[in-house]
Amino acid sequence: MDARLLTAVAALLSVLSIAAEPGRIVGNIQVSDGPTPFIRFAHTNVSDVAGFEFAQFLILPKAGSATRPIRVRYARSYLETRGYFDPQNGKVTIPVFGLYAGRLNRVIINLGFSGRFHRIQRLAISITTPAYDGGTYSNPTVIQPRLPGTTLSYDFILLKNYADPITPIIIDTDAEIRWIGTAGVGAQNSILFDGAFYVTSGTSLLRTEFDGVTTPVADYSGIGVTGFHHNIDPGREGMILDVDTVDQTESVNLEVDAAGNVLRSWNLAEVISAAMVAGGDDPRQFVHPAPIDWFHNNACAYRSSDNSLIVSSRENFVIAIDYDSGTIKWILGDPTKHWYQFLSLRAFSLTLAPDTLPPIGQHAVCRAINCSSSMTEQAAITRILREKHVPTAPLANIRSISVPSRRLRPGIITLTQVSTARSVVAFMKMRRITTSSITRLLVPISIPGSLVSMLWVTWLLTTNTTN
Repeated sequence: MDARLLTAVAALLSVLSIAAEPGRIVGNIQVSDGPTPFIRFAHTNVSDVAGFEFAQFLILPKAGSATRPIRVRYARSYLETRGYFDPQNGKVTIPVFGLYAGRLNRVIINLGFSGRFHRIQRLAISITTPAYDGGTYSNPTVIQPRLPGTTLSYDFILLKNYADPITPIIIDTDAEIRWIGTAGVGAQNSILFDGAFYVTSGTSLLRTEFDGVTTPVADYSGIGVTGFHHNIDPGREGMILDVDTVDQTESVNLEVDAAGNVLRSWNLAEVISAAMVAGGDDPRQFVHPAPIDWFHNNACAYRSSDNSLIVSSRENFVIAIDYDSGTIKWILGDPTKHWYQFLSLRAFSLTLAPDTLPPIGQHAVCRAINCSSSMTEQAAITRILREKHVPTAPLANIRSISVPSRRLRPGIITLTQVSTARSVVAFMKMRRITTSSITRLLVPISIPGSLVSMLWVTWLLTTNTTN
């Protein structure tokens, strides 16, 4: 990881008292303000510079909360790279993020050493933060209160919001805001990747660390990108960006790595045009240049089981192409739509099962774990929520749909948006940032329809920053 130096914090250091926990006391800890009420910096010194290995903080939940503590461990190498540890004098700064705003936070800091004795030095401190007014996000409508004694596999939720310049927003399962973006952008394009948050602004990709430091990663205007839309989705090696270009509107995707380097690209106009020409059709009857939004890419997903990129073309179909060659594998769509008139595209069409429907309207494709089918619609998701005793989930028509595969393996889910609902069912994209695995869950969240049409949320549990 490239060194990202911390922006100077213009705040006086206030010395806090330390309540000793079992272990060796290191001396005074000083706390300075961070860029938001949810971030603070704890400063101390270590005497055993050579033996210092890591720093860890733990934020205890508020009284009555069922959430688990935030626990973050920083390796010495990471702290040195970021300028948070000086091996010459032993000064160490520990970024503490995920604090409650407007509350007294109980925080435990552990310093780890390699010696036989006093391997862990533990400090307990109290950090009081100022209040934060997050508008709608600070005043949620609770649809289904968490039942006493219940446990969840997640504790924190990431919201993408383009109504306010604070994307992304992290709330916990008590609906408390615990972190907000500092890039100064409101965007629906955001993802947690490589231990940091990536958002878009104009033609640029930005990276925001958990400590609030934002750095520009890349500007894609030089390759014809004019802007971003919809999502940033996980790819095979990197992140998949939905981009507009000077030639095409919502039909081009780029896969980029953590440094913003383009790994590969897919131009669906070229892919579909090539297939139509090969099949004897004129692609100009279906594929159009910018600014016509003929494809309208809602989302895409990588499926490792057959090395496919699955792409949602809103009113047309869901299409699978080979991840490397870009050739079409199959198309699942409504045969009454314009695309089906072309024999070249119809040749890739999957046969619908009896008494089922194809995906219709706006969809968001994503990987699903242990699904009995690899595609479903929001109507089916709503039914599941109601069966799981969430009676206030927005009602949608229940429909049976066709799917590419019904085998029990990771597949693709598509959600059809219920545009008339006053609140939306947000799809939770859960990911442990200490691993590369991704699992998913659905939860009901009430958000005014004027703010967003569909929220993507990401699950965060613990952070282990080692690189």
